[in-house]
Amino acid sequence: MVPQPAPCRFSARFNKAIFSPPTASDGQRLLGDLAAQLTGAELHARQDAFAQASEFIHRAAQAGGVGPVKKSFPRKAVRGGIHVDIEVQGGIPFIPDV
Repeated sequence: MVPQPAPCRFSARFNKAIFSPPTASDGQRLLGDLAAQLTGAELHARQDAFAQASEFIHRAAQAGGVGPVKKSFPRKAVRGGIHVDIEVQGGIPFIPDV
């Protein structure tokens, strides 16, 4: 997960050493970890992006997870190109919590 654009390039990654797929709660935690890296102004500028990314994770869990995907939020372009990316390169993350 990466907030964009570049002057504000941070990321949060799931630990691949863990053998079970990341749950929706893991995804939400990663979003929170990412948000914690931003200043108040950076977070405010990405408020809608984080809300939409959170909803994407919630919907993915309802569907049983999501396969490889690259999504940018917000879905509608924002001035300055400010967005948050979710990139899944393999596996099925955001499975429902047990």
